[in-house]
Amino acid sequence: MRIIVVGASRFGVATLKQVMDKGHEAVLVDQSRERLDDISDEVECGLVHGDGTLPSILREAIGDGADVLMMLTNHDEANILGAAVGRSIGVERIVVQIIRPELLPICEELGLDEVVMPHETVARSIVSSLETGDNTRERTETDVENANSTD
Repeated sequence: MRIIVVGASRFGVATLKQVMDKGHEAVLVDQSRERLDDISDEVECGLVHGDGTLPSILREAIGDGADVLMMLTNHDEANILGAAVGRSIGVERIVVQIIRPELLPICEELGLDEVVMPHETVARSIVSSLETGDNTRERTETDVENANSTD
């Protein structure tokens, strides 16, 4: 699969590395040239400098095509806008991260079915670990990985 990740946040980069570890081709898009330069030593993937909510930047990242667009910036509004732009230029599968649960209905109205809410996922995992006595670190890592899988 060819996967475009918009947002070089810690979550975005962690997800990018997971994608690449699974053997997928990846492109990372971010507005910060400095952040991309820092990350270029850690990962071997395409890097696009620019605003991932703009059609021109997304088209550059997509190139000959992409199977998945993942909007993983630290800004809900940018993720939702970028997802809408991605859909408008023909990307069929889009994963969008949101932090604020009150924006979930907006995602649903826009037909964004694959929404990741990492804080909610980790919180559920921690509480579950406390109740069952499981190892919190192992459980949290597994739950975050499962949240990142686009089921």
